[in-house]
Amino acid sequence: MIVVFGDARSETVAALKSGLATATQPYAAGVTVGERIPSLRSADDPQLPYVLVAVDGTPGVKYPIVAYSTVRVVVWHTNPDRANDLAQLCQGVLCSSSGDRLAHCAPATGPIPAVDPDGDIDMSWFTVTASMRGSDVSAD
Repeated sequence: MIVVFGDARSETVAALKSGLATATQPYAAGVTVGERIPSLRSADDPQLPYVLVAVDGTPGVKYPIVAYSTVRVVVWHTNPDRANDLAQLCQGVLCSSSGDRLAHCAPATGPIPAVDPDGDIDMSWFTVTASMRGSDVSAD
């Protein structure tokens, strides 16, 4: 049996895009979720709200069942309250998501308010532990 695990970053991006697409909260309107900060983003045109997803460190693995990754989510918004509210919503979306590869997310740190030092933009960030299911690819 050959088991591989999905990419925690791409799976959490997909879960956030799906969960936020139906959000009706005003602070979630027009949100963009991605794996990189847009190259054209600036303090004059911050493209807000924006949610960045990254994986911190090397995943832990209990082969062949599950892999664990720390996923960091950073939210930039127009003011600190909206940044915190959107971060809380994102954390809720992730912790209630489950799919073929993303088995479960559990809160780890935050949300923690901050200010982006490069653009003086309000932000909030948090981490979750994402559990990824293994897939048997030996028959492929």
